[in-house]
Amino acid sequence: MVPLKRRKVSLSGSLNAGTHSSGLTEPTKFPHIVLFLLERKMGASRRAFLSQLGRRKGFQVQELFSENVTHVICENNSGEEVRMWLESQGKRQAKLHLLDVSWYTESMRDGFPVEILDRHKLQDLVVNDLEVIPFSLPSYACQRRTTLENHNTLLTDALSLLAENAELSNEDGRGVAFRRAAAVLKALPSAVTDLSQLTGLPCLGEHSLRVIKDILKNGASSEVESTKESERFKALKVFTGIFGVGSKTADRWIREGIHNLQQLRDSGHTLNRAQQAGFCYVPPLIHSEHHVNILSLHYIRSIAADI
Repeated sequence: MVPLKRRKVSLSGSLNAGTHSSGLTEPTKFPHIVLFLLERKMGASRRAFLSQLGRRKGFQVQELFSENVTHVICENNSGEEVRMWLESQGKRQAKLHLLDVSWYTESMRDGFPVEILDRHKLQDLVVNDLEVIPFSLPSYACQRRTTLENHNTLLTDALSLLAENAELSNEDGRGVAFRRAAAVLKALPSAVTDLSQLTGLPCLGEHSLRVIKDILKNGASSEVESTKESERFKALKVFTGIFGVGSKTADRWIREGIHNLQQLRDSGHTLNRAQQAGFCYVPPLIHSEHHVNILSLHYIRSIAADI
């Protein structure tokens, strides 16, 4: 019979231990405050841990939402999201404190409900009536619609100029990158007003986005403007505008100190037949735009006579 008595004592002791463990929850210290922890985005395990912690500190923490709840505790939720959740559950919202979990943890740390500050209140997502909407385009150019009007001429002209400069400098990779970026902007249905509109669009690299940002902010790109004023770029434009003259030949002339047609004529360089023919039909616009002397009619005729 002794073993039986021992088993009874043991069972009795285990019951007492359970009572003792449940006694760890202190009596309610703040009867006017009833808390409800929203599981949404918080997670079940974290919610259970925080709820148990609150009860041990003497707070009323309810498992289910009721009319008695005065404070709703949330984590990573906006005020709008919580109100929408309450409406979907048919819950009342009047006189409810919608608070971030930071208020709860600070209250647990101090052992009493701390003062509710603005930083504890759930913030609403600010929606501006003029908020921009990101554009969406297919990754492949053949899948995009071709617009009849380019709404971003300022941006595309800038990128095209940088592409031309890269190509004239035998940097074909950069040239292609700028061309693709310009093509994407041409396909947009409206003008770009904010850089955030371009989030996720294809073919827009860091360099192109930097140029676009500069233009949107300042009205022009410092890189583009400096390229326009570059003597090298001007000379490359003049020389490659001549039939039979490529970027490598133009670059060689520039490295030799030749920057305009007059200097080229005075240099005494021997031109091949294609280049001689090209000189006969140099566009007058090249001369006027870059302030170089127009080839004399006598010189043109002398070249033509040698062909």
